[in-house]
Amino acid sequence: LEAIPPNVAMALASRLSLDGVGTPRIAATFTSASGMPATPEHERLVAVLGGVQVHIPPLRERSEDIPLVASSVLRSASSGRVALSAGVMRAVVRAPWPGNILQMRSLLQGLATSVPGEIQLAHLPADIQACATRRQLTNLEHLELRAILDALKQAGGNKVVAAKIVGVSRSTLYRKLNSY
Repeated sequence: LEAIPPNVAMALASRLSLDGVGTPRIAATFTSASGMPATPEHERLVAVLGGVQVHIPPLRERSEDIPLVASSVLRSASSGRVALSAGVMRAVVRAPWPGNILQMRSLLQGLATSVPGEIQLAHLPADIQACATRRQLTNLEHLELRAILDALKQAGGNKVVAAKIVGVSRSTLYRKLNSY
């Protein structure tokens, strides 16, 4: 739903609430990779759609699902002609995927059309390649890293200010960033 422009969301909400003919079954998603709240128009559309709302955790919190999803995306994108090396699968599982499945699908579909045979680490973007060598973070470490990255974003990249926001010393912030 977030891809629908606010004016279209409002028009659709008005149309659905006026229709009154039967009860259509509509399945939709609403995600916000940017963390921005929904617009009033989108909120109205969600309210009109009503029904059951299901919260699905982001992909980074469901790493056990990633191999199956990645394999499925590759199968459909390449008719089974392209595979992931073990190192690539490890990197894909450990990557943070802020854009969730859409981001992973975009990357893998692009690789499936440009790489014959087995996709190797060298084919991946540098930020995803780096995930292959990192250790698997615990849930607590993920939360701590997310808090640090949010603070850095809020501080415009200033590590001294970010450390104050998080409530740690600058040296602790550097140490934690290096360990993660």
